[in-house]
Amino acid sequence: MVAVGFPGSGLGEQFNVFRSEEYGFVMKYPADWIKNERPEGNYYIVFEALAVMGNFRCRIHVAVHSPVGDTLAEMVQGLRKGISDLQDKAGVREGEEQLQILDEGGFKCNVQGAYFVYLRVYDTSLRSWMDTVIVFYKHKEILLRVSCLAPSHFMERQHRMFNEVLLSVTFGTQVGKIREGPARWRVPALGN
Repeated sequence: MVAVGFPGSGLGEQFNVFRSEEYGFVMKYPADWIKNERPEGNYYIVFEALAVMGNFRCRIHVAVHSPVGDTLAEMVQGLRKGISDLQDKAGVREGEEQLQILDEGGFKCNVQGAYFVYLRVYDTSLRSWMDTVIVFYKHKEILLRVSCLAPSHFMERQHRMFNEVLLSVTFGTQVGKIREGPARWRVPALGN
């Protein structure tokens, strides 16, 4: 794993590049964030903001599964079932489901067939709504899952930075060809 400097997109944001020789992928992450290469749980690496927003540090979780024989469509179907099961368990708070799918679909990036899901979840321990954008990238037998988390009322502020991170993911022969481009998922108006 190697990190090198990379200029931001003119938004005042500076990025480093994380390179995984083990799984053959590259991605950007904010230069002023902490890189945890030994995270808890089943994550491969976690990037965490230094600044606290509300009572939470925004995070980018990266999980890698290999070998994965299922197609991306099969994995998305499993994700939808898991979300549905969680919605049933989470119930309703203040007239709203505690777990909502705000948007989902194909994620236009360098990794063909990538798919995103944008969720809003009520975190009872933080007593706050949290937004999570999860992008699934499948390359050969490797499944890379990148999740970007922020309190809902801060997501609009974090959207461009998260989008730049998510667009930067490349594999194999694409490594080093980090793409910059327009937003590929949108932040819904709060309250929707």
